[in-house]
Order: sequence, then C-alpha cells, then structure tokens
Amino acid sequence: MQKLLFVCVLVFLVTGCHSELSFSEMKAGKVKKEVQSFLESVEQDKGLYLYQADTAFYVFLNGKNPPEGEEAVWFNDFDVKSDGDIVTIDYDEEKLDTSDENEAQKQQRLYKIYRDKEYDVIKSMKNGESKSFDIVSGE
Repeated sequence: MQKLLFVCVLVFLVTGCHSELSFSEMKAGKVKKEVQSFLESVEQDKGLYLYQADTAFYVFLNGKNPPEGEEAVWFNDFDVKSDGDIVTIDYDEEKLDTSDENEAQKQQRLYKIYRDKEYDVIKSMKNGESKSFDIVSGE
C-alpha cells in the first residue's frame, strides 16, 4: 500500500512540476472579481490591455467603441511565445465588416496566459508590428 501511495505522489509531483507557457480564451464573466473590475473600467475604450495576476496574466483586446473617425476592428490568430525572459503576444487585427455577425462577435477577446516562470518583458505584436499596451494593471 505504501508503494502505491509513493508512486501516486511521485507521479503527481513530476506532472505538477512540468508546466509551460500556454493560454486560453476566457469569458469576461468567468474571471476573478479583480480582473472583472479592471475589464469593466476599460470596456468602453478601444485598445490593448494587460492585467497581471499571481500565476497568470490577462490580455484584453477591445475593438468596440473606436474613437470618432476610426473604424471598428476584430481580432484573430492570437498566439503567445517565449524566448528567455521575454513573452511575445502576437495577434492580428482586421477592419470589421458590419454585415458579418461572426466578425462582430470577435470585437472583444479576453485571454488568460498561464505563466511557466517569471518574465522580465511582455511585448505585443499587432499584424507583425510592435504595439504597446494602452493600460497595464495588476494585483
């Protein structure tokens, strides 16, 4: 019985220690109160937003409510990569075709990025070009 318990604990420890940088798309209503509050504070403004938490960070892409004279946009091809102490967030932004309902649903995207370690730099690339975050916040 002790051997079985030892093997189970060993497997748990080995699999628990292996983690890698990954992400998933989230629904705004399914995040912690602090993140939800941040999202509510920026949801009326078009932009790129970063919220840092203990073990993850959140990227909010908001294409709704563009400033006057700008077109609404939608987002696709989101990806996250790391190189040493740098995390790079890649995404594409395209002009919104208001006749396409699928595009309209992609005007706001929220991603949770699970850290595998601490990073010194988080940078973003929009359509292959460097883009700064409009607001960075966190716990």
